[in-house]
Amino acid sequence: MIAFHADNIQKLFAQRLVLDLDLHFEEAQLHVILGPNGSGKTSLLRLLALLDEPDRGEVLLKENGQPLTKDHNTRQRIVLVPRPDGLFNHTVSRNVAYGLKLRKLPKVQRSELIHEALEAVGLRHLRQANALTLSSGESSASVWPWPWP
Repeated sequence: MIAFHADNIQKLFAQRLVLDLDLHFEEAQLHVILGPNGSGKTSLLRLLALLDEPDRGEVLLKENGQPLTKDHNTRQRIVLVPRPDGLFNHTVSRNVAYGLKLRKLPKVQRSELIHEALEAVGLRHLRQANALTLSSGESSASVWPWPWP
């Protein structure tokens, strides 16, 4: 079993601080990571799985008290199964608008529905952000299957 130590790590996405913490997961223990959308849960898991590097600090891996190198063999022993999302490289608003546009709704009606939807899931403040910069929870909320006309 591998122990994970995240010492003074910070991670930023699009100039937004998503992680700023110290934590230690010892060998052979069960841990649960909970938090609201955008709180950095997926970012933390990606750091621990050695898929991303922190902007500050260091992730240390140990086994039987001995440090592990972050080489190919170690990376193969760590598995993170990501959740797929269907987002385009556009703003959050344009992503939400896509299905409405396919339904040929008038632009004014689309605009109203987009505003309603983003307000309902708490993403209105991110309407102009690039959808690919959202956290996993935020992106899940932005592709929610709304019962629109």
